Amino acid sequence: EGTRLVFTLRHGLAGQLALGKFRLSLTTDDRLLFADGLASRGDIVANWIPLQPLTATSAAAGTLMTINADGTILVSGANPTTNTYTVTVITPVTGITGFRIEALEDSSLPSNGPGRSPNGNAVLTDFSVQAAPATLPHLLDAPFSGLVQAAMQNVNASAYVRLPFSV
Repeated sequence: EGTRLVFTLRHGLAGQLALGKFRLSLTTDDRLLFADGLASRGDIVANWIPLQPLTATSAAAGTLMTINADGTILVSGANPTTNTYTVTVITPVTGITGFRIEALEDSSLPSNGPGRSPNGNAVLTDFSVQAAPATLPHLLDAPFSGLVQAAMQNVNASAYVRLPFSV
């Protein structure tokens, strides 16, 4: 059981202003603890749970996205003027009330980042999240999932598959 989350981060302003290093987190805390930063003068006291991505891809050819052991994502390679990142996560957490993107510095980035522009700036123009129940087809690659489904169609049987992954 769990939730499959697909995050889409769009960097639409011309000028190579994409994030260079970032982390995604979620919370189940009451929105009063984090959703009104103006009233609390930015004092965000929610408990954030860092997410460990399964995949991270870029729409731009040649842009590499490395998922680090701590769940951070470091972007390298081609740096087009605009880009879209897609990050997939499976989490056992339910009752999610909010998400956070942390823009992080890294010595491999221009001016230590967190962006990929020459001065280290980044501009995120769109952020969306799609949520769905986590199911077996999401954990298998498409060709293998199709083979298992075809083999099981119209057959009263069980299939056991051992998949190495961590949540």
